[in-house]
Amino acid sequence: MNQMQRKPYALYYWPIPGLAEASRVALTLAELDWEDVEIDGPMFAKMKEGGELPWGMVPMLQTPEGPLAESIAILRYLGHMCDLIPSDSFKAAKVDEFLDGIGPYSGILDGTFSIDDLDQRTRAREALFTATGKGTKSLTRLEEKIVES
Repeated sequence: MNQMQRKPYALYYWPIPGLAEASRVALTLAELDWEDVEIDGPMFAKMKEGGELPWGMVPMLQTPEGPLAESIAILRYLGHMCDLIPSDSFKAAKVDEFLDGIGPYSGILDGTFSIDDLDQRTRAREALFTATGKGTKSLTRLEEKIVES
């Protein structure tokens, strides 16, 4: 890990919202002393080759106790730290249900990252968010679940 790290918590992810954005919000809500470490391809490769990423991927949160990977595990950890996890068993299970349920929605754009041509990639992403597109349907369902909660 970065030997010059000055803060007790550091979130490593690409310079996009993606899978780390909810963790950034939770870190802020928890009022922790943290830094947002934006990685790039060479840094990611170096960290992966060096065994610094527990599962070989990001996001990864460096904590005083050690590294923690996987966006949902990070959210559960931070949820406990900033009292976002209810003490009531059923309500806590509903939080888990929501966290586990959003997994499939987070990968909506996955098939587009490998498209090198910018115009083609843009068209593919726009198609996902037409009125009947997979992205629109997924976000509509997610909004329904938020309203229900």
